[in-house]
Amino acid sequence: MEDKSVKLFISYSHRDEELRQQLDKHLASLKRQKVIEAWHDRKIEAGMEWAKQIDNNLNKADIILLLISPDFIFSNYCSEIEMEQAIKRHEAGEAIVVPIIIEPCDWTWLVFSKYQAFPKNAKPITTWTNVNEAFLDVIQGIRTVAERLFEQHQQKLKAKETAKARYLKKVEEILSFDGEISIPGQDTLEELREELRLTLEEASELKTRAFEPYKTYKENLQRYNKTFLKIIQHEYPLSDKNKQALKLRQRDLGIKSEDAEQIEKQILTQVKAKHLDKVEQEDFQKQRQGKAEIDKQLDLERKREKANTSQQYLEVKDEDVVSIPVRAIQESQQQPEVISKSIETAAKSQPASEVSTLLDSAFLQNCQRELARYIGPIARFILEDTLAEYPRILPQELVELLSAEIPNPQNAKQFKEHLL
Repeated sequence: MEDKSVKLFISYSHRDEELRQQLDKHLASLKRQKVIEAWHDRKIEAGMEWAKQIDNNLNKADIILLLISPDFIFSNYCSEIEMEQAIKRHEAGEAIVVPIIIEPCDWTWLVFSKYQAFPKNAKPITTWTNVNEAFLDVIQGIRTVAERLFEQHQQKLKAKETAKARYLKKVEEILSFDGEISIPGQDTLEELREELRLTLEEASELKTRAFEPYKTYKENLQRYNKTFLKIIQHEYPLSDKNKQALKLRQRDLGIKSEDAEQIEKQILTQVKAKHLDKVEQEDFQKQRQGKAEIDKQLDLERKREKANTSQQYLEVKDEDVVSIPVRAIQESQQQPEVISKSIETAAKSQPASEVSTLLDSAFLQNCQRELARYIGPIARFILEDTLAEYPRILPQELVELLSAEIPNPQNAKQFKEHLL
């Protein structure tokens, strides 16, 4: 609530401090009734800029008392700065200047001489037989002006409060739809603000006040969201105990049932979506692994079928691939000359630059025999494919490649030890 008290500013010379204090005592009744709130430069605290403080309070005053004396007229600051500013505000209708003649002096030529001066008949206070009677006359004159302004303040404040209440009601009405102010709503409020003569600051403060319940409610919705998410992370589906606990949480936060259900639905949808994504990824991975296993089995079957229908002797083909039949493995001890002859034939058919890369037939026979011990007749085709792909391969490199075809690591190690 704004202060209804009338603000009173006392302009005086510090040489008249004693008279100013006496005036202050006589103003006590108006102060206690909260009709006026008096200010003078003795209220400036240490560290404050005195000129700025005087200027601010002078510009906010409703009544400006000028304590006229020879010292007041002599003071440049009093008569040229404070008095001139006071006269400007009086002429503009922003304040009322009340001259108080406290000492006999030549003041009738000054601008304020046309204003009503106190005490009555502008008789200086110090010339009265009873000074208190003089101050009483001054206070009665000030009271008349102050009470009239006080009543005006009350009426203005009442009108202001009525205007604010009307504006606030309109803001709440617009917010009641979805908790937001739309563009049409903003235009409506701006037009109403101008009609009610509210300042931008006043309108902003009222909007903030109207938004406060919605802000609090949204914060409570976020709190409920966090609570429900914590429970879902530990338990799903929910037990009756946790369902009841959530009902109590909803009640304590003042959340509507439909809003709580909406939050729960959104979170459960997200949780289910994540679960389905995980399941789909796992299924896809299993399908890939299964397909790879099937492809591997099919490839193995093709090689076995090729082995079963293959020729029963070694030969060197046009594409320089050495073929080693299954029977050659079985009869390797009795017919070493077959492989040897095949290798010699291959050597003759190779270019001179590649002859040095051909392997000894006995070594190849040994490789096929050892490999067949671990993976069966398919060993022949693996050896054949490897030689076709690497025609200039070295013995050690060939053994490394062949050992990689043996699934069992221990068997692969033994294979290499036997050949190297």
